[in-house]
Amino acid sequence: MKKFQSIFKPKEKKLSFYEQYEFFDSLSKIARTSFNLVDSLDLILQNDKKFVTGIKNDISGGKSMCEALQNTNKFSQTSYAVVTVGEETGRLDIAFERLADYFKIADETKNKVKKAFAYPSVLILAIFALICYINFSFIPSVATMYQGSDVQLPAITYILMGVSAFTTKYFLQATVLFITLVFIIFLLVNLRLENKNLQDINLPIISDLANFYSYAYVLWTYYLLISSGIDILRATDLLIEQIKSKSIKLKLNKFYGSVKEGNSIKEAIDNLDLKQNKISYFLDIGEKTGTMEESLKMLSDIYFKELTDKISKITKLLEPALVFIIAVTIGFVVIFVILPLISANFSSIQ
Repeated sequence: MKKFQSIFKPKEKKLSFYEQYEFFDSLSKIARTSFNLVDSLDLILQNDKKFVTGIKNDISGGKSMCEALQNTNKFSQTSYAVVTVGEETGRLDIAFERLADYFKIADETKNKVKKAFAYPSVLILAIFALICYINFSFIPSVATMYQGSDVQLPAITYILMGVSAFTTKYFLQATVLFITLVFIIFLLVNLRLENKNLQDINLPIISDLANFYSYAYVLWTYYLLISSGIDILRATDLLIEQIKSKSIKLKLNKFYGSVKEGNSIKEAIDNLDLKQNKISYFLDIGEKTGTMEESLKMLSDIYFKELTDKISKITKLLEPALVFIIAVTIGFVVIFVILPLISANFSSIQ
């Protein structure tokens, strides 16, 4: 019962990547001026950021910026950690700037994924609309032409006409049945995937994309935290707190334990069996040369680019596949609905 309740339980709404980018970008720009923090928040309030009122009141009441952000429950643990370091070092402007860059990249990546799947989504809707038109309009119209005739039709044609006649006559009941089936599937999928992420469900293409996104996200977050002055163990601990995927969380826990035992970062990564030689290679160089920040940024850029390339390739394969499905659907109707009618008319003329 608790599992069913968790599906319908409203979740606390966090700020989107773009909203967090806007917020921290505004703070970053204002922090470089002569305005104090409260005055900066007043300027942001003018842009309809209602949640900022609580932040302003908390800071005016003597709380730190990090505490004020935490009280809104709209930001990530990463944001709190970076802001805390910014307060401790007296460089909140840099902390805000880094967070703005971080969420800007996250938002851009998310938008690239959406745009890549926009056209395939339209084609899927077109297929659904075509099937509905054929079932509820075209087949009933053609069926009337067969009435009273002794034409022998293929079994598939009778099945198509039977399904069309039933769903047209009992449209409301058929719609309710369809919605019920979709709802049951939705419940089963949610129960099956509860506390899991896309990379945990073992679907070849989807899991591969999710893994690349996770690698890019983890590396970019490490870059943000370490460049802000947070050590590798604390950064890993923060990532463990906010990562949803069980498989990634297990790897991070194993990495954390290995580094804590005194192993090098390369040794800790090699023990994870990631099958991603680039990560081990670049981080080994970063650790030995003291350029860990640059290595992390380079790696995250590589994985974000590879993710974009993979999505582009998949959508290029999806588009002709979906067009093929539309063509097959139309061809199926022509062969089993229209051709028998044409054959019957041709026979009657002869």
